[in-house]
Amino acid sequence: ANVVTVGTFTIPLMKKAGLTATKAGAIEVAAGVNGQLMPPIMGAAAFIIAEFLGMSYTNVMVAAVIPAFVCYAGLFFIVHLESCKLGLKGNGDCSKVSKLRIIFSGIHYIIPILVLLFTLLILKESAISAAFNSICVLFLIMIIQEPAKKTIFGEKVGKSDFIVGFVDIFWAMVGAAKNMVTVAVATALAGIIIGSISLTGLGQVLSELVEAVAGNSIVLILLMTAIMSLILGMGLPTTANYIVVSSLIAPVILILAGKNGFLIPAIAVHLFVFYFGILADDTPPVGIAAYAAAGIAKANPVTVGLQGFVYDLRTAVLPFAFFFNNKLLLIQSIGDPMDSKSIVWISDPLQIVLIFATAIVGMFAFSSSLQGWFVTKCNPVERLLLLLVTPLMLVPNICAKFIEFIP
Repeated sequence: ANVVTVGTFTIPLMKKAGLTATKAGAIEVAAGVNGQLMPPIMGAAAFIIAEFLGMSYTNVMVAAVIPAFVCYAGLFFIVHLESCKLGLKGNGDCSKVSKLRIIFSGIHYIIPILVLLFTLLILKESAISAAFNSICVLFLIMIIQEPAKKTIFGEKVGKSDFIVGFVDIFWAMVGAAKNMVTVAVATALAGIIIGSISLTGLGQVLSELVEAVAGNSIVLILLMTAIMSLILGMGLPTTANYIVVSSLIAPVILILAGKNGFLIPAIAVHLFVFYFGILADDTPPVGIAAYAAAGIAKANPVTVGLQGFVYDLRTAVLPFAFFFNNKLLLIQSIGDPMDSKSIVWISDPLQIVLIFATAIVGMFAFSSSLQGWFVTKCNPVERLLLLLVTPLMLVPNICAKFIEFIP
C-alpha cells in the first residue's frame, strides 16, 4: 500500500529526472517497504513486539529509532551516489507559489505525529491514550484543512469545504475498521501459535534441531533465521511472519547467544526477525512490493525486485549490526535478556550523537562500496576497503575483540 500510494507520484518524478524505470521502481520499493521500521508508526507488529516482551511501546520506539534513521540515510546515500554516477541534477523549475502550495498541502499532517510523540515521550501516557489524542487532532485538521488552505491563498470558502472534511473522516473510519480486522486476526493468531508451541513441546524440539544444525555458531543461526523469515514472508504478511518466526526461533537464539557468551536483550532478537520479515516484500522471486512498483514504473517486476533487493542490502546489514552492538538500540547493558525492566538505556546525549554518527559513517561506506562510487568511480580495491570500514563503524566492539587475537 505504501509503495502504491507514494509511488504513484514519486516514480514518474524520478523517471523525469533521468532515472531508468527499473531504478525508479526499485528506489520506491526500498523506501516504501522500509516504512514500517520508522518510529513512531511502526505497524501492527511493533505493538505485538511490545506485548510479547512486556515492555512499553515507547521503549520499542527508542530501540528502533537509530537503526531506522541509519537505514533511510543509507537509501539517501544510495540515491545520491546513483545520481552522481549518472550525472543527474535536480529539477529547479518550481515557482515560489507552487512550492508554498505543495508545502501547505500536507505539512499540517505532521501535527498529529508530533502530538503522538509528545504524549508518548513527554507525558509518558500509554500507546492507546496517545493514539486517541492524535486521532482527535487529526479529525479537527481534516475538518478545517480545506477552508484553511483557501483562506491562506485568498480563495472563497464555502459550506462544501467543511462537508468534505466530514466525508473524509467517515471514509477514514471505514478504512480503519477494515485495517483493524488484520490486526485482530494477527493477535488471535499469535495466541494460537504460542499456545500450540507451549502445549506440544515444539519449541524444545526445534531448539534441539537448530542447535544440532548450527552447532554453537551464533552467526549461522542468525543466517538461518534470516532465511526462514524471508521464505515465510513470501506467503505471509509482515505481522504473521514475525509472530511465527519469533515464537519458534527467538528463544533458541537467546539460548545459543548465552552459550556463546553474548548477553543479548530479547528486543534485539525480535527486531532482527521484524527486519527480515519486512525485507521479504522485495525479495525475489515473490516480492509483492516490486510488482506494485513495476506496474507504476512500467518495468519488468523481476528486474525491479532484484534491483530493489540490492538497494535493500543496507537494511539487511543493520539487524546483524544491532544484534552484536546493542548500543545501536540505545541499550547500555542488560541483566536478564528476557526481562525488559533490567535494560539500562543510554541517556547521555553526547554518547547518542557519537553512536549515530559512527553508524552513519559506516552506512555511507557500505553504500559507497555497494554503488562503486565515492567522490568518483571506485576500483575494486577501493570498494573492498570501503566495505571493511563498515563493520569498524557499525560493530566496533566486535572488531576490537577480533583485533585483540591478531598477533
